Amino acid sequence: MDRDAREKYWKANRNLIALLLAIWALVSFGFAIFLARPLESVTVGSLPMGFWWAQQGSMLVFVVLIFVYARRMDTLDERYDVDEEDSPRRRRGGRRSKAVRSGRAPAEGPPLQGSAPDGPDPDGPDPGGPDPERSGPNGAPGEAGER
Repeated sequence: MDRDAREKYWKANRNLIALLLAIWALVSFGFAIFLARPLESVTVGSLPMGFWWAQQGSMLVFVVLIFVYARRMDTLDERYDVDEEDSPRRRRGGRRSKAVRSGRAPAEGPPLQGSAPDGPDPDGPDPGGPDPERSGPNGAPGEAGER
């Protein structure tokens, strides 16, 4: 990514964060604290609206903001072609980046370190596994035969 595109990406990211923080501040301070008295005349169930916003409404808005942020960041990532090739969404068969769709980037990443495409590792067992000569009873670490 060139410098100009990177600056545009981060500017859009900062603007999104600023907007969502402004909404968060309005909901948590505005409705729940500063507007609590005017909202007392309106009730939700048997509770005054100011109390409801402080206890329930603001929490619901926070959860919605999390999902909005995630969705918008996915859109920004794809627009600026910085979306992750090996994301969980891709492994589930979700959307692919523009680079992958256009053929500029491989759809599959490199094989994971230590994985063999043809079955078990031809070099033998995992060197990080338990050493039978240094294992205690039942394969537990320790001196062999130690109880």
